Amino acid sequence: MEAQKTALTELLNIDFPMMMAPMYFVSNEKMIVEAMNCGIAAAMPVQNWNSEQEIITSFKAIKAKTTKGAFGVHFFNNQNLEHLEICLELKIDYIICNIEILEEIIAKTKATKTKVFCEVLDLDDAKTAQNLNADAIIAINKNAMGKKGELSATKFLSLLKEPIHIPIIIQGGIGEGRGFYDGIEKLGADGCSLGSIFLATTESDISEEYKNACIYATDKEIVETSKILGFPTNVLKTNFIRRSSKNISLGLKMLSKAEKIKPKVVHYILKNGFNKIKLAATENTSEKIWFAGTAIRHSTKIRSVSSIINSISDAYVFLKKEKKVMSRSISRES
Repeated sequence: MEAQKTALTELLNIDFPMMMAPMYFVSNEKMIVEAMNCGIAAAMPVQNWNSEQEIITSFKAIKAKTTKGAFGVHFFNNQNLEHLEICLELKIDYIICNIEILEEIIAKTKATKTKVFCEVLDLDDAKTAQNLNADAIIAINKNAMGKKGELSATKFLSLLKEPIHIPIIIQGGIGEGRGFYDGIEKLGADGCSLGSIFLATTESDISEEYKNACIYATDKEIVETSKILGFPTNVLKTNFIRRSSKNISLGLKMLSKAEKIKPKVVHYILKNGFNKIKLAATENTSEKIWFAGTAIRHSTKIRSVSSIINSISDAYVFLKKEKKVMSRSISRES
């Protein structure tokens, strides 16, 4: 793999401006190690571990098996922030979080070398993240796996270009070289975060049924639902999803608007949803809730994590060189 320089590679001291997105109950040590040894960044959701001891053991195992790359941890909300301190003690390279807990995390990482990346869904969130001194933003578009935005990558990046001066990472819809090239060279992003393309890999521990569904799925089989976690997410259109309503029940929706009990209701929805997602990822269950984004169309066979990364990297480098050759040719002709 040829090293490529962007603001993201310099920020994390990695070789290539790619991040393996944190995937709930999918990301594992094998995937992280393989990705990091290819010279990219890879993150684990904190919820994929059951205890602080597991975090310590996992971190040590990953560090012992990697020679480069960057390792990150994703915090979804303040329910798991008790694990932040141990992550900082272990000198995790970067933290990913959302806008709701960004200020708290920034305050606790201020005296460390750990970088903080904030997931944003719109321009207002991006401006807030920048003002709170996030090191970079992850711009989640409408094609992303799991939590999704409302804007296309093109529209979102066009809004961010002028007012945002910290590194911007695209998340959503990218799973091959051409898309990666367009994200960096045409849209002007500093990096791309990929998730769906790594679902059906040899290192992934998801069920064979889930992997096969990914291999045969097209982007038309990606649908939005708010029923699982209470906010819009992209999932594969399984029979269970087809039969389910798109939104949470009216009763829970009403309760979630009551200020006094809203936190408890939100916590219940999230806990119940994550339990179902965890079960569906590896077990044979009737409630098949399988996260995936539109980039799943590029997943046509089971491959290793490294072969996917190298394939995208090679295509990106080829397209970049081809562009230079074309530019020189046009310049000579004029």
